[in-house]
Amino acid sequence: MAQEIIIPQLGDSITTALIARWHRADGETVCKGESIVTLESDKVAPELEAEADGVLSISVFEGEEVAIGTVIGSITEGAVAPAPTVTTPESVEDEASVDEASVDEASVAEAPKPVAAPKPAQPSPPVNKDS
Repeated sequence: MAQEIIIPQLGDSITTALIARWHRADGETVCKGESIVTLESDKVAPELEAEADGVLSISVFEGEEVAIGTVIGSITEGAVAPAPTVTTPESVEDEASVDEASVDEASVAEAPKPVAAPKPAQPSPPVNKDS
């Protein structure tokens, strides 16, 4: 079940709030009590906390101004964020392996030969000034 993230009443005269900063990205796992978003209004800048453990789904992005009571996202309880794809060393070796016999020696570039740096100019002789 998804737990909705709703802009709460921030004050008697406050009717809108700006989504200042999401502290977690869309699809990341959040823990109950963790600060997930900072709001801004004319008078206050509260942080909302996750009300459940689960995966964050953002529907209103940073910089957008919304009315009090608007659903800005949800937390899917019991869900786990997908694990990042990990490349194993074996798969890297398989992709990087090249049949050495198929490499033509002419296709291999030779290293450039070093070029001697020019010698610095000799200093000019001192100049004597007659006073």
